[in-house]
Amino acid sequence: MPADPLPASPERTTWSIEISMDWSGAPLARQRCPRLDLSLEGDRCIVSVDSPYHRDPAPSAPVGPTEGLWNFEVVELFVAEAYPHENGDGQSRPEAAPVAYSEFEFSPHGHYLAWRFSGLRQRLEGEDPRVGYRAWIAEDRWHGRATFAREALPPAPWRIHAAAVHGSPSERSFEGSAPLPGSTPDFHQPGSYVLANHYRTTKRPLDQPYRATRYIVDFDDAPVVLRVGEHSPELDRRLHHEGLEPEAPWAFMTAHNPGSVLRDASDNETAQRRLKKALVERGYRPRSGRGEPVDGSWSAEPSFFVPGIMPAEALDLARAFGQAAILVGRVGDPAGLLWTEP
Repeated sequence: MPADPLPASPERTTWSIEISMDWSGAPLARQRCPRLDLSLEGDRCIVSVDSPYHRDPAPSAPVGPTEGLWNFEVVELFVAEAYPHENGDGQSRPEAAPVAYSEFEFSPHGHYLAWRFSGLRQRLEGEDPRVGYRAWIAEDRWHGRATFAREALPPAPWRIHAAAVHGSPSERSFEGSAPLPGSTPDFHQPGSYVLANHYRTTKRPLDQPYRATRYIVDFDDAPVVLRVGEHSPELDRRLHHEGLEPEAPWAFMTAHNPGSVLRDASDNETAQRRLKKALVERGYRPRSGRGEPVDGSWSAEPSFFVPGIMPAEALDLARAFGQAAILVGRVGDPAGLLWTEP
């Protein structure tokens, strides 16, 4: 995988959150689960949204900050300060003490909302964070990307909650990343959010190069290009034509440049032959491909696209061949990165 990182950037820390249950705690079907990444990169925060698109009507207001956005189709992020004793300082916090938190709401149509609170529903008027936000719809899913300053969030450590709301006024669906107390939906419960370290946290200098790569799968008539976080209906169509079942897994992997260190061409070719042999011996039919940097900053790496392989097995092979990460996905889902080390 990428051996020559892109130009240096601040180390990125990412919390990956899946909205996996409805308000009652009943699990959602996997393909219905929205996903949200909160990344901290220096003084900048980045939020990435990947969610099913329910085709609710868009707000009539112009694209941009929109009050009352919770009445429409949205994915929401809440970040609250954690109690002092949860930071290991040995102190307790009075139960009634106010908790600062921030709320962000994102819609599939480019509308957003960003508020800060000094306590429960005590909005800091005139101090709404400045957010850069764009969204796009890709068939039955939508994606959003927001950027804002680190100061828009309360002091760390944090508690985090993510939610999704959609449906008609009479049949609203309320979904969340964790259960919250109460018989009716109420996301403003900062003391009940989950501690941030519960979610997968990454500090990976190679994250940016992997995301700035085109993963190209060779087919007889034309290649299919995959990108991290994006769903490829064309890949789904071709895999369905080849008889792969709905929601069947796949992986994209290589044996080149183990440890993300540039190796001799002959060593890479030998390792690649060994990887193909291992895949064939396990009953898979790897299809040739290659990883190419978007900006041409490193040489393309020959790779294999492996239909039907489970992520755990693909990770085992990637570790055996010294790889830092692999691209994985399922029919109907966007592609995602899996790191070989936690």
